Amino acid sequence: MTTDLPVLPKIEPWSVDQLRAGLLSEHHDTRVHALAMSVQRDAPVDQLVNELAQCVGACRIDPIALQLAAVALGMVKRTSERANAANVLATLATVENALAVRIFAAHGFAQLGQIPATAWPHVSLMLFDQDATLRQVALRAATPVATQGAAVIASVVAGTPPDKWTTEALAALALSAGSSADGMQRVEHYVLRSLQGQALLPSGIAGYAALARLNPSGVAPQALAKVASAEDDATALAAIAAIAQLGAAGKPAIPGLVQALIQTDNPDREEAVCRTLIALQIEVGDVPLQRTLERIEQGPDRVVAAHSLLLSLHAKSFGQTAPVVALRYAKSSVALQGVLNELHHQLSGSYLAEPSKFATAAT
Repeated sequence: MTTDLPVLPKIEPWSVDQLRAGLLSEHHDTRVHALAMSVQRDAPVDQLVNELAQCVGACRIDPIALQLAAVALGMVKRTSERANAANVLATLATVENALAVRIFAAHGFAQLGQIPATAWPHVSLMLFDQDATLRQVALRAATPVATQGAAVIASVVAGTPPDKWTTEALAALALSAGSSADGMQRVEHYVLRSLQGQALLPSGIAGYAALARLNPSGVAPQALAKVASAEDDATALAAIAAIAQLGAAGKPAIPGLVQALIQTDNPDREEAVCRTLIALQIEVGDVPLQRTLERIEQGPDRVVAAHSLLLSLHAKSFGQTAPVVALRYAKSSVALQGVLNELHHQLSGSYLAEPSKFATAAT
């Protein structure tokens, strides 16, 4: 017996006039309702930046309302209004705002592709925040425009002891040099001087990551990969995460990461390394096939899933491994069977069971 799901009423978009009236209302609940309608798809936010700014001022004590406002401001597409929207977001990026509001403000900068001058001190502080999500979103926002904030970024980094460094902050410092040879040399010399006498975590890893961005062909990527095999789990995982953030600049670290993967039975490390190798687009010839098959045969479920990603990336080249996947499938949980069933299809062109079996189990 099946029960029909209730038909949900269609949300009708508000007109510009309705949104304007709601955003400027004297009643808080009405303003929040208007903000919620402003983040609907195709809402005419390009015509409402001034009203959103006034609404932000009226909703200062409500972090939920401010989050909605930040999302709406980040949706502005009209070039002539983006700077205004970014200026309003700058007021939501300060440390006085709730963490979630600052995260959405940083995301808004990333969506708009610009950070106003008044916001750079706040974005630079975000890069040192204890919350990893805020740091990562702030770095994403800063990455394409870091040269514009170079002076502020350098000042904030210089005023922060190396034992408080983060990979995101040092990444922004490296990016702020742009393509200037002099700028990159200054950052490199500063990082090297500051690293003297510092511990690997966090200073050394953050510094190596910055140096890798400045010179991917230098020794820094390999140094980070070596740290990925460190005895201390926190240090190793931090190095792996730093490599993952490097993108294409992290490719020279692949051989070292492969060695780290071969040498460890730690599920946290294996999962992190596998995902990083996938992000770096490891070449088929670099995949440690024997180790990957061993772990698919014998490893815990989460490790099997992680190594399956490596086979999946180059499934056309690893078709001969399908029997190993089939053997593990026969002794796996339903959740893992779903992963292995899809992998077997990618490797051999055939499923081990109807995919619908796993769709049913998931519901």
